[in-house]
Amino acid sequence: MEESKINAEDALIPNRNTSSPTPALPTEPFPCPNCGQMLAATCKVCVICHEPVDFSKVRRTATPWTPAPRPQEEASIKEVKSQFSWPIFFVVVAVYLAIAVTARAYLNPIHYEALLSALLVISSVWVFYDAHSKRLPHPVRWGVSALLLWIVVFPWYLSRRRNPQSPCPLMEAEGSVFIRALIWVLLIFFVLSLIAAVVVRKPPH
Repeated sequence: MEESKINAEDALIPNRNTSSPTPALPTEPFPCPNCGQMLAATCKVCVICHEPVDFSKVRRTATPWTPAPRPQEEASIKEVKSQFSWPIFFVVVAVYLAIAVTARAYLNPIHYEALLSALLVISSVWVFYDAHSKRLPHPVRWGVSALLLWIVVFPWYLSRRRNPQSPCPLMEAEGSVFIRALIWVLLIFFVLSLIAAVVVRKPPH
């Protein structure tokens, strides 16, 4: 009777020799439970304290370790520069030629030249005010350049204004080579126009 009673009591007491379930291995970097060193998910012995890792003590809620971003990575977005748009250029030229041909057919020479001159001046003034409202660099340079070399600068500005965040170094850089070249070209055109005007107005003998 006593032996059967003891066996019954032992059955009610949990088996102290039963091994606890094996803890699941981590799937991401984890801190060493002994020294706190970040270890790879496959590491079983700490590389710093050289103690075997007790995975039952690994903090499962620990935030995965991620390397700090480098300055080069933070500034990895390359600066996109504004480019000259040939499609816009051809559209502007086509519209200008259509206006010029229509005005030539219906207006006298004086009104014809006045209309084209007004078109250039008004569009150049608009370039200046639009560049100023969009806070683009050097709005005066854009406006004056459009007035002096309208057929190139005006369609260029139409392409530039679509992307205000994209710089245009050729026009907006300090000491731009384009501006110096533009002055020389306009000076040559001015001298040639003066010579042509003198030749045309010279009275016949």
